Amino acid sequence: MNYSIIVPFFNEEGNVSILNEEIIKVVTSKEIGDRVFEIIYVDDGSTDNTYNNLTSLNNPKNIPTTIIKHRRNIAQSVAILSGKKKANYNNLIFLDGDLQNDPQDIPKIIKKFEEGYDMIVGWRKNRQDPFFSKTLPSVIANFLIRLFTSSKIHDHGCALKVLKKEIFDEIIEWGADFHRLLAARAADMGFKIFEMPVNHRSRKNGKSKYGFSRIIKVMMDIIYLGFLKNK
Repeated sequence: MNYSIIVPFFNEEGNVSILNEEIIKVVTSKEIGDRVFEIIYVDDGSTDNTYNNLTSLNNPKNIPTTIIKHRRNIAQSVAILSGKKKANYNNLIFLDGDLQNDPQDIPKIIKKFEEGYDMIVGWRKNRQDPFFSKTLPSVIANFLIRLFTSSKIHDHGCALKVLKKEIFDEIIEWGADFHRLLAARAADMGFKIFEMPVNHRSRKNGKSKYGFSRIIKVMMDIIYLGFLKNK
């Protein structure tokens, strides 16, 4: 099977080369077998050296790599969509550019995906984040999502996912944070989804872009989701 790995970045200059090396090491490992990969990096309007670092990456294994630049910071969801539009393959892998997702989880999630699922969602069961500024808002947001949708997923905010591109053909794209409700929306539409624990690492470089404001964004998208379901 072939996979497009999509990674959005916003002011992550210290993480670019490290993450690229980790991804290339994983996708060229014996564990991957004969699967084929491409990498799509999306710079969502960074104001630091993220884009320059992306264009200077070393790729000794010649993995096909595309770099997309947004003129301004729009939203992580838009960055993901930009990557999806450039993807050559029908199976997509998402992960964040902040190094908190572990690329070494990729082999196990794609193996589960290939059992016949439409989407595999990572679960940061042992989350390595400050409790009040990041973990608590996430807990509240996930509770609200489960309350107002048919999703039973614990961690809708985990960026690490593998899914079929065709899901986007049936799901209306909405909101600056719609990627957080992607699994819930897919669950409502009857797609086969599996959640599995993945490694979560503490942030070493850069600053977090999320906090309690995430709850407001999630609530707005849940309200919009309600309108969609009633159409």
